[in-house]
Amino acid sequence: MTVSIDELGPVDWIVVEFPGAKLTGEIAPLSEQDVTDPAETIGPGSSAAVLVWENLWAAPFGAAVRHAGGQLAASGRIPVQAVLAAVEADAAEGA
Repeated sequence: MTVSIDELGPVDWIVVEFPGAKLTGEIAPLSEQDVTDPAETIGPGSSAAVLVWENLWAAPFGAAVRHAGGQLAASGRIPVQAVLAAVEADAAEGA
């Protein structure tokens, strides 16, 4: 099977750490490789969940950018806590 770069979206991943060994598999089953790779990232005595996903919605945008000669110059993520803080600050200013 041949896949064109224009069909692929960016792939993101996160590691979520939990204090202690509280994971029971309810979030999602993790393979052994999924566990060993981020093991060095989390603190001793903690557990973690790993989530990897492809952003298919971004594939057409990425293709258009590449066809126009563009390339990724920076990337980031805004934590939900920061978004909520900004919304609350705006609401307080409007009150």
